[in-house]
Amino acid sequence: MTLQDRPVTGRRRGKALEAQILQAAWTELREKDWMRFGIEGVARRARASKATVYARWPDRHALIAATLEHAMTAQPEPSYATGDLEADLTAFLRDTGAFLAGPFGQAVRAVLSRPDGTGLRQVPLQIEEIVSEARRTGRLGAGDIPPRILSLGYTLVLHHYIATNAAPGDQDLHEIVHDIWIPLLEDASARPPQEHGGHS
Repeated sequence: MTLQDRPVTGRRRGKALEAQILQAAWTELREKDWMRFGIEGVARRARASKATVYARWPDRHALIAATLEHAMTAQPEPSYATGDLEADLTAFLRDTGAFLAGPFGQAVRAVLSRPDGTGLRQVPLQIEEIVSEARRTGRLGAGDIPPRILSLGYTLVLHHYIATNAAPGDQDLHEIVHDIWIPLLEDASARPPQEHGGHS
């Protein structure tokens, strides 16, 4: 879950400008941590006005949520998809726990604890890649997997961190992956796609 530091160059608009601001926010968070993270510093680093940033994200919580999701939906590196579904999911969740235990954990906590209920909503590309490989090898079926099931293990790790202020241990990860997540993935992927659409 990293974004490479890139120099800010030229005048950009639209999606390019948003990406520039999110990159600046990520660098700002890395250098100053959540307690000192602010929109003014991000705007200065991105060479944009504060009004430009506020026009897209109303506060620093919304900005950092977008920044974290941008990091998580960037091209996954390294790849976790080796073909062993349980090992792949466990490795990804273990690294997620290590990420949360690091300097960015407090920013994630702040995002997930928002009183308005908003937070991280994207399914990380690493999970999609693992599941695609499991489908390719026949470990999972071709049926639709609802996003909430697709991201369930990841969500449980996030909530474990919120509840305990620590990353889950090996036994926790085994229970999440082996006892909860994989059975639901198997069940959902084995159903015909229309069963997820609410039709009889």
